[in-house]
Amino acid sequence: MLLFVIRFKLYITENRANLYGWPNTYTFTKAMGEMLLVHHKDNVPLIIIRPTMITSTNKDPFPGWIEGLRYISYSHHSQTLKD
Repeated sequence: MLLFVIRFKLYITENRANLYGWPNTYTFTKAMGEMLLVHHKDNVPLIIIRPTMITSTNKDPFPGWIEGLRYISYSHHSQTLKD
């Protein structure tokens, strides 16, 4: 039953994000938070900084470690490969 509730909650939240044009709940809630801060910008000191790209680690758990697809490495290598 708990697994059903978790899956249903994920289904509902993903659909709500998609309904408003966001690909997933992460980007949807991130945008909501940013919009809330921009709305209150006159009352709170505010700066929004987004990293331009995320690469592999420097140290932990070991140098060069990264989980998932590495777009930077792919784009770099795809430009340097010869036919």
